[in-house]
Amino acid sequence: MNLTTSTLKTMFFQVFDTVLTAHSTVYVSGPIETGRLFYESLVNDGAATPQVRLINQQRLHQFANHLRQRLQRPVLDPTPLAVPGWNGQDYITFYLEVIQQYICESWFIAGWEYSTGATAEFWFCIEHHVPCYAETGEPLTAEHGNHLIGRAAAYVESLGLDSTLLRSRIH
Repeated sequence: MNLTTSTLKTMFFQVFDTVLTAHSTVYVSGPIETGRLFYESLVNDGAATPQVRLINQQRLHQFANHLRQRLQRPVLDPTPLAVPGWNGQDYITFYLEVIQQYICESWFIAGWEYSTGATAEFWFCIEHHVPCYAETGEPLTAEHGNHLIGRAAAYVESLGLDSTLLRSRIH
């Protein structure tokens, strides 16, 4: 069966609607495909290794489980979703729609500022007044997030890599 991205999104939202209500869910954000490990892997190995995604997924999954034990709300972990044919932008677009419809607060694991997806999610949350928290539990403000993204971009540049996308996330 060959389904369009739009059809898949509709189906996913239909399933979510059977369990979640509007603005009832906690979201966990951080690097999955990119992040600091991705950039360091590019320098050290010449390409991103499959281990980068696995390590990032494990960190996000563990933190989501930690929040599930602490909070009295559903916690959405984005890492299990793997749709054949989707690229990074497809996932970003999908999860921004999820945030808009279902999320009441977002938690960002350490190193989120190196992630193209997590930085997009951060600014979307800020612009839509969704409270943001660092992994430590501290509120994550626009000013602090901006500082972290700028520092991440500088680090990427210090590795001799292009930081244009991260720099575009600085407000």
